[in-house]
Amino acid sequence: MLAPRIPRRQRFFAACLVLAAMAVASTPSVGTGASSDTSVVDVDVRSSISLTDQCGARASWALGALATGVDKLSDRAGSVCRYSFGSNNDSAMLRMYQSDGIPGAMVGIPTSWSWRQIGSATFDLSHAGTSLMLAQHEWDGNGSFRRSTDGGATWTEIVPGDDRTPHISAASGTVAWRAGEGDTKLSTDINAPTPSWTNLTFDAPYVQDLDAVSATVAWVSSGSHVYRTADAGATAWSDTDTGCSEIRMIDAVSASTAFVAGYGRVCQSTDSNGSWQNLDPLLPPGFWATAVMASPGTPTTVWVVGSDGRVARSTDNGASWTEVAALPVPVALLDIDVASATAATVSGDDGLVYRTSDSGATWTRAPMPMTGSVLQVSAPGGTATLVGSGPGGPTASTSDGVAWSSIVSAHDNMRDLDSVNGTVLLGVRSGGAVAYSTNAGVSWLERTTGLAPRNVRGVAMVDENELVVVGDAGAIATSVDAGVTWRTRPSGTTEDLWDVEVDSERRMVAVGAGGTILRTTDNGVSWTTRAAAGGNLRRISFKSGTPMVAVGMNGLIRRSTDNGLTWTTETSGVSTLLDSVKVVSPTVAYAATPGKMVKTTDGGATWVVRGIGGMGHVDAVSEDIVWLSTTTVGGWQEWADYSTDGGATWTAAFTNEDPNVSHIHALDNGQVFFAGQSGAVRVSTAAPTIPDYVPGAWTSGVSLFGACLQDVGGSATAGTWIEDLSGLCDSADSDSWYAVPLAKTKVAQLAASGTGSVDIVWGLRAAAGTAPSTYGAGIVIEAVAPNVP
Repeated sequence: MLAPRIPRRQRFFAACLVLAAMAVASTPSVGTGASSDTSVVDVDVRSSISLTDQCGARASWALGALATGVDKLSDRAGSVCRYSFGSNNDSAMLRMYQSDGIPGAMVGIPTSWSWRQIGSATFDLSHAGTSLMLAQHEWDGNGSFRRSTDGGATWTEIVPGDDRTPHISAASGTVAWRAGEGDTKLSTDINAPTPSWTNLTFDAPYVQDLDAVSATVAWVSSGSHVYRTADAGATAWSDTDTGCSEIRMIDAVSASTAFVAGYGRVCQSTDSNGSWQNLDPLLPPGFWATAVMASPGTPTTVWVVGSDGRVARSTDNGASWTEVAALPVPVALLDIDVASATAATVSGDDGLVYRTSDSGATWTRAPMPMTGSVLQVSAPGGTATLVGSGPGGPTASTSDGVAWSSIVSAHDNMRDLDSVNGTVLLGVRSGGAVAYSTNAGVSWLERTTGLAPRNVRGVAMVDENELVVVGDAGAIATSVDAGVTWRTRPSGTTEDLWDVEVDSERRMVAVGAGGTILRTTDNGVSWTTRAAAGGNLRRISFKSGTPMVAVGMNGLIRRSTDNGLTWTTETSGVSTLLDSVKVVSPTVAYAATPGKMVKTTDGGATWVVRGIGGMGHVDAVSEDIVWLSTTTVGGWQEWADYSTDGGATWTAAFTNEDPNVSHIHALDNGQVFFAGQSGAVRVSTAAPTIPDYVPGAWTSGVSLFGACLQDVGGSATAGTWIEDLSGLCDSADSDSWYAVPLAKTKVAQLAASGTGSVDIVWGLRAAAGTAPSTYGAGIVIEAVAPNVP
């Protein structure tokens, strides 16, 4: 399968017009005199070049299935790949090169993978009152946790010496419980310099959550079951199936009452784990619950949050529920901490945390210096201190969400990733920083952008040195030295900016909250607002010569067909968050939302919905080769899939549950990067290739891929390539076959203004030993003025 990429690039001529202005005074009564002033006025006159791609019809370049030992040529007749180019005021040329600059243009599906970076993270948070706070590490080898006894101002690391108990719960200022893989431990001196722990009898499988009431009473969840002890594990724990599967959170209100949230449902027990009631029918319609918690001082007031950013509240112990006001920015909510009947803090994806002190009537965002999912939030006292954690995000403490300090050294969620060649990578970190790698992610350098404390959320690379980043509150910064130094740029907006994209002609577009769309044509120095139509945009994708497509909340799709000057709203067919998009050709693009993928084949005018299961992020290297990550509700990665038929069928590339990698960056040289929580980057390390054509290859019996210049028309003449005299481009070494060049190579030229065309035939041979795979080649065709050697 062959998928040319068709950008256009222009070179501008500058004409300098010098105007001399002289002012001569009238003849004075005494003496003579004169004065003069010279002004220089510069103007850039652009070369008016054009490039028309008539290789878009699939019959002309999609080679289809091919058995080994067989030759295959693209269409040499009416739908041959024709590129028309020209200029009305200058000479011009048509150039071709491999987009990745690596030998072996035809690359198949990756066959092996490796981890490039894995950070640690905090797994669980708990607090008792406003002073004692606990932050339990993830499975890191020693089970260590951090403790604060001054409300989060200072923290001490405690190393118990095991790694089997990632859940922790503080019952009081002196009592804490830990639970995990078949283990439960109790400390009655958690405030001591070195707390002591007692191993308790417990035979449940893997623990999903723990909540302790006292030194004797604790509740533990596993799957759909809840286990309870009233004597510190001295006798067998009660075991009850709640009816809520995959319980993610348990809130023990008292020794007799508890709530659980699992797989979108909320259940309640009021008889000490004797029985459980499903509260789903009482919740607002369509509510998919992720976390539940009762007010410590008013236990009959219960709060529940949902995966679609909804919050509901009950004042009668769950007998009835009222949905509170929506968050200013919808976000998949993952946790809640309730301080009182009227005050609560919620957290979710993308480092978003909100607080309310008026029973949910209004919400205030607490700026969080992390870009990953805030899986746990702890807010003792409601407003004084806030701690957030999640795989990939540093556990952080703040006073009223203003000044943050890192508690645990950890890598952030790699929320966005870009690369120009698969070797040099630029990724998102938190708190105004980015990660930069020059060895395909083997090692990383942290680059400080100067945007702190604002988070960077989107990155783009013009080349290895020129970088642009966008982030919270309209933050934009650019670098021309690989991120060593940065200059902040005025954006003209205070809306959060979530993504930025750049094409081969250096057009940049950034998108964000409020439907904000910003555009620049001077390498990011100045930006103009092109749209602010409401809604919240999250991602944007385009190439030179393709439509621009931006996607966001509630299935929002915005499209531009004039390089970002004007935008229209299109119907996506979904109403949930579109958090990834990839435009692969002038006609085909993909976007993904939880459980569904949407695809267009007419340049984004209409979209077709396809179910994929789970939560998806999508990227594609061609119209046919598509990559997808799917996760369960709650954020844990389960698998990465690829499709070689445009999303009709899928194959698992690898399985992975920990750490989570979801955001994809796929290159047409066979390299695919899955980035995500804990700074993890999974990289393809090997993919089959078909060698480039060399003279004599058609008769040698080896695998090969090449291009033939079938015809040069109009006012054009051949450049460094020779036109095939037969005009047939047969699979014969006597015809004018070439390897697709690594460096920019002139295929045809115009000596003066005018128009011309070239017809290209693609040829492939798969020798007997060629590895079975679906192969693709990324090829750049560009028109440039003027014509130079």
